[in-house]
Amino acid sequence: MNIEQFNNSLLYSNKNIEKVASKLVAESANAVLLEMFSDKAILADHKTGVFYEAKFNYDGKVFEFSDFEPIQLEKGTSKLSEAISDYFDDNIVSLAEAYKQAVNAENLDVVQDSLTEAISKKNLKDIIDYSELDGFSNTAEAEAVKTLPFFEAYKERLDKKPSTSIKFFNWKDPVKVSLVDEDTNKFVSKSELKKAKALRADTDFKKSLLEASNDYLKGNDEPLKSLVEENSCLLALDKAALEELVGFSVLESKDALSHRKDIVNFINETVESDEILSERKQRLIEAAAEDDDSSDDDTPEVSEKDTEALVKALEKAKELCDDEKLADKIDDIISNIESGDTDVAAVKEAVEIISL
Repeated sequence: MNIEQFNNSLLYSNKNIEKVASKLVAESANAVLLEMFSDKAILADHKTGVFYEAKFNYDGKVFEFSDFEPIQLEKGTSKLSEAISDYFDDNIVSLAEAYKQAVNAENLDVVQDSLTEAISKKNLKDIIDYSELDGFSNTAEAEAVKTLPFFEAYKERLDKKPSTSIKFFNWKDPVKVSLVDEDTNKFVSKSELKKAKALRADTDFKKSLLEASNDYLKGNDEPLKSLVEENSCLLALDKAALEELVGFSVLESKDALSHRKDIVNFINETVESDEILSERKQRLIEAAAEDDDSSDDDTPEVSEKDTEALVKALEKAKELCDDEKLADKIDDIISNIESGDTDVAAVKEAVEIISL
C-alpha cells in the first residue's frame, strides 16, 4: 500500500467520516450533528431545541441526510429549547448550566457532552443565516423562476452533483452535500459559438468589420480592437473559422481580402494581450473541450430572460435579509450570474436559495 492509498483509507475511516459530516452540518444555518452510527445520525436544530434522528448515506463523495424524525423528549422539552436559544443569544454563562435546569440529572451527562461538543464546532461569526429565507420558494418571484424550463434541469443537477455547503435543514426534504463541487469554474457558453457563426449573416457587423479592417491596414487599429471587445463571441471561433468570417466580411475590399490573415493575426494578438479577453477565450476553449469529451449534456444555458427572472427573485430574497453575510452572498451570486457565460455553480446556488 502506497502513501496515497494509506491516506485515502484513513480519510474514509468511520472516525474521519464523522468529522467531515460534523463540519458540513455545522456550516448550516440551523443544525449540528451530535452522533453518527452505521446507518443513522442524531442532529439538533439549535434554533428550536428539537432533536432529530435521520438516515444518512455516504458514497465517498456525497453525504445525504433524509427521513428526519423528531425525537420526543418526555421532560424539559420547552426548557431545552429555551436553553439552546439562550446559549446562542449569549444570555447564559454555559450550556452545561442551562441543561442542569432542563434535563433530568441522571441523563444529563451524555446529552450535555454530545451537544456541547457539537455546538463548539459551530463558528457563528461565519455562519450565513439562510433560515431567514425559509419559505421563500412560495413568493411570487420564486414561483416565476420555478416555471422556467432551466429550473427543473438545475434541480436535477443539484441532486446528481450537490454543492459543497448545507444551507438549511427544513427537516422535511433530504439534504445532500458534496465534498467536491464538480461544477466549480464550469461555464456553459454554447451560444457564443452560435452567435459568432451568426455574424456571417449579420450585414451591420460585416460592414463594421470591413471598415475596421480598412482602418487597420491604414495604420489605425483602434476600431478593430473595439470591434473585438464589443463582440466577444468572436473568441469562440478557432483561427480557421475566424479567417473564414473575416474573408466573407471583407469581400468588397481587394486589399483587405488579400490581408485577411494579417487581420486575423491582429485580432488574436489583441485577445492574447488583453487579460479579460484572454481569460474568456480560455473559458470557451475549456467549455468546448468538456462538451466534446463528456456525455454530461444536462446543463442548459441560462438565457437573458432566465437571468432577468433569477436576478429579480434574488433581489427580492435580499430584501428579506437582516443578515449582512447573507445579503453579501446574494450579491456575489447575482454578480456571477450576470457575468456573461452561464456560471453553473452560481446558478445552482441561486436555485438552492429559490427552493428554500
